[in-house]
Amino acid sequence: MVYQKDEYKFLMDASASAFSVGWPYITFTGLKNYLLIFNAFHQNILHRIQVAEDHESVQVVDTYITTTSDLYFVLRNDERYIVYTLDLDNLNSFERKPDPKRPKKANGDLYDFEKVFEY
Repeated sequence: MVYQKDEYKFLMDASASAFSVGWPYITFTGLKNYLLIFNAFHQNILHRIQVAEDHESVQVVDTYITTTSDLYFVLRNDERYIVYTLDLDNLNSFERKPDPKRPKKANGDLYDFEKVFEY
């Protein structure tokens, strides 16, 4: 889901956690089961990525942005920790090249993150 600048003013009062900066990206969580990603070069867009269904009790414990603009985040679900990765350079819809072989998700979400490992 992508928000325009005027639509995310309500986020200013939310408490942020799992905060990471890797120029030009800033990512944090704090609003239910969503990661928020901001790109300094596209200041009128805020990406909101759902990492779990709303009814699930999960927590994004930590995030890390690499020098190659890959986001790694750790999700805690009950007693399990799952590490996922997401290529931040593929977030921008005008730069994304759709893969016709890949099925779209039912909710229309185009963000693809991959499970790295679980413990």
